Amino acid sequence: MNLNLLGASETPYMFGFVERRRKPRITTPFEARIRGCDARGQRFKSVTTVCNLSVGGIYLRLMHIVAPGARVCIAMRLHAAHAADARQPGRVLMRGTIVRSEVFADGACGVAITVNRHRFF
Repeated sequence: MNLNLLGASETPYMFGFVERRRKPRITTPFEARIRGCDARGQRFKSVTTVCNLSVGGIYLRLMHIVAPGARVCIAMRLHAAHAADARQPGRVLMRGTIVRSEVFADGACGVAITVNRHRFF
């Protein structure tokens, strides 16, 4: 499996953007199931693709508008082609808080989530 890592020293500076991340990112897409409450207070469940993942956070896009401060639960399978038994991917359950939310022209909402708790199973 090709894991693309983005670290602070490897990320290009674009249009005056200064990379502030201290932990490397995995940019290989993983499918994730997320549930929480949207900006209107309505509960939602969604299947999406993770854009990037690090030790302390995750960034993904949703078709729900979610406000910063909202709490979410995310379940993912971490596939590892080089694992001894690739048929049994690692699974992780995470609880987190939305720290940034950005709405795109297509109606999608990009959310940065800080991971408060996680459990592998």
